[in-house]
Amino acid sequence: MRNTVIPFVSIFLLFGGCSKQTAFVVLRDVPEKPSFVVIPIGDYLEDVNFGNKIEEFILSAGVKLINRPVLKQVILKKEAGQVAKDTELENVEAAGASKEERYFEWDNIEADYVVFSYRFAKRVKIVKTESREVLSSFVLEEPGSLAGLSKQQEKELFYKALKAIGIAVKATQ
Repeated sequence: MRNTVIPFVSIFLLFGGCSKQTAFVVLRDVPEKPSFVVIPIGDYLEDVNFGNKIEEFILSAGVKLINRPVLKQVILKKEAGQVAKDTELENVEAAGASKEERYFEWDNIEADYVVFSYRFAKRVKIVKTESREVLSSFVLEEPGSLAGLSKQQEKELFYKALKAIGIAVKATQ
């Protein structure tokens, strides 16, 4: 019995070990310019995962990708005597109260292009950082289709968008 189990296990390990699938992309020869950063529009896990998928597309295109900047929450408190120009603030001043303003701000973005990813709409927007010009805005799905595009089709569509704005993309796999 033992003599038949060992060859069977060996064959199983031999063929089982051959079915590997690449789960990551590593690029070492990436040009310095242009550089990209992907910013998901929300901070939910699904939003970040959609942004990560866009990052995979950028990496596989052979373009420099910079890690996301830090998101900071800024809170401004204005005391009653500080501002009296705004009619809303005049009312606040008259009541002797203060106004609090909250917003989120990205840390310094050093990339040449920012790619905003919108999970619900499956929309991708590419913006030139320096001029804040929107260069491309597109949806990663077929119009009127319930099935959507395959990941390879999404990647090819993303590559077309990069090529359309003049970014050199390495050959697709």
